[in-house]
Amino acid sequence: MAQALWQAQQLYEQGRLAEAARLCEAIIGNAPRRHDAWLLLGRICLRGQLGEKALEVVRKAAQLAPASVPAQCAVAEAFAALGQHRPARQALGRAARLAPGDAGLWLRRAHLAQQAGAIEDMAADLDQAVALRPDLAEVWLARADLRLHRGQHDAALADYDEALRRAPGMAGARLNRGNALHALGRVGDALAEYDVAVALAPDMQQAHANRGNCLLAMGAVGAAIECYDRALAIDPSSPHLLSSRGAALHGAGQLQAALIDLENALRLAPGHLQSLVNYANVLQALGRHEEALSSYDHALRLQPAHAAAIANRDAAMRAQGAA
Repeated sequence: MAQALWQAQQLYEQGRLAEAARLCEAIIGNAPRRHDAWLLLGRICLRGQLGEKALEVVRKAAQLAPASVPAQCAVAEAFAALGQHRPARQALGRAARLAPGDAGLWLRRAHLAQQAGAIEDMAADLDQAVALRPDLAEVWLARADLRLHRGQHDAALADYDEALRRAPGMAGARLNRGNALHALGRVGDALAEYDVAVALAPDMQQAHANRGNCLLAMGAVGAAIECYDRALAIDPSSPHLLSSRGAALHGAGQLQAALIDLENALRLAPGHLQSLVNYANVLQALGRHEEALSSYDHALRLQPAHAAAIANRDAAMRAQGAA
């Protein structure tokens, strides 16, 4: 029987799912309480995207072996495949109680909580992962990313420091540590962090773009444009990058070049809010007041309380009246 199960596992790993399933079913027919055969059959169903069937089968495996961590994890995976995140997290909770030192299970629970929009549950799961395995950079990084997303910038910064103390070469952590610093108004420190991220991952377009944002905020417009150039060389179809470079070109007085970038940004994403505002600003600088007003109006339909659009629209109306 063990040989047959090994053969089924080999077929599964080779992607020969129908043959693997038939062999598992034959094993189960002869030994219906072999939870490992049920479990493998469930994984085959999951890989074949047979969600309901997979759930039925892996629940049978978990019923036969309630102390099996792999079985509980498979139940969680089956529920998650069906979009049922709460019972998936419950199954991972059972697995975590069976393997209390496995921080990876809490990270998986946190991911499911994120998918379900249960942010407080996600935070609690990540706290548990950090408490269990404070030696792992990945648990600190996951909690740091959540705290950054929630606007808890000081707490995020502390967690990024812990993650990077354990794994200093993580370019993504450097990028997001820079984002936390920038949000705290520490633009120079953020720029230094983005420099490290670029050195670690030269093709990380967001690091180049964020360097540009810092340099623009510091008044180094030419250097900012160079950063946006590098980012756009990596991702030339990003409306956000085109909009940022367009704003920088506007600041450098290169209005026609700015107009081209912003027109391209809006061609790619007609409802991109910042592109609409930046485009209107350039039109206004070119004296095309009516077109500028139209673009400001479009932006304000998307976000009626956009302060810059309101102020600049008022200025455009005054300029149009004076013309």
